Amino acid sequence: NSIIEHQLISDFIEEVYNDDNTVGHYLPHRSVAKDSTTTPIRIVYDCSCRRNANSPSLNDCLQTGPSMINDLPAILMRFRANNIAVCSDIEKAFLNVRLHPDERKFTKFLWLTDVNNIDSPLKVYQFISVLFGAVCSPFILNAVIKTHLDNNCDINTANHMKDNIYVDNVIDGVYSEADAVKYYSESTSLMNSCGFNLRAWSSNSPDLCELATRDNKYEPADEVSVLGMRWKITPDVLTHSRVNSQPQVVSFITKRDI
Repeated sequence: NSIIEHQLISDFIEEVYNDDNTVGHYLPHRSVAKDSTTTPIRIVYDCSCRRNANSPSLNDCLQTGPSMINDLPAILMRFRANNIAVCSDIEKAFLNVRLHPDERKFTKFLWLTDVNNIDSPLKVYQFISVLFGAVCSPFILNAVIKTHLDNNCDINTANHMKDNIYVDNVIDGVYSEADAVKYYSESTSLMNSCGFNLRAWSSNSPDLCELATRDNKYEPADEVSVLGMRWKITPDVLTHSRVNSQPQVVSFITKRDI
């Protein structure tokens, strides 16, 4: 409920008054707990849910769009090829991209008027922003970011970032401390200019870390996740999480077990 209230205040969703339930589409949703300092509880809106076997889901009706995701091994190699590594992420990236007013009615969802009373009347909300979970959302986000960076190609940092963003993660490297400070300042300003906030900065550059701490954007962890790997910042080592126990071999093995 607090997340939904925050989304309402942040202008990511809006309440629908005098709702016509014969128009648009309603999304089921549930909360998911996650071991994360920034997003411990996440709401998942199920865009793949069908009313019945013969009804299409929202995702069935959407065009996915071409893949614009940068090459993951190339990002990792550039991350390691420089003296100084930097990483950050875009706060609530999808929600900071506006949804066309004519299409918002397809993202309606229901919520309780009083969360302490499950029998209370339901309110209707709809998204003002692009929601995570729709098959077209990754393309829309990448297209928006790429267009913005292309429009600022005269800034060297914009050209760096264009090849080193993976969905909402910025993973890059620079040669010197001076370059790190410049990268931090230019990228922060560049993304702010189109409504994106770069947060959770990590680097082996003391100068960059000092600036990020001053701006309350520093991730004070000794070890952070970088595209599924673990980066130990102080020794500057890439590694992976070790599984301490042997998996149990059973007659039926799933993909998750493997």
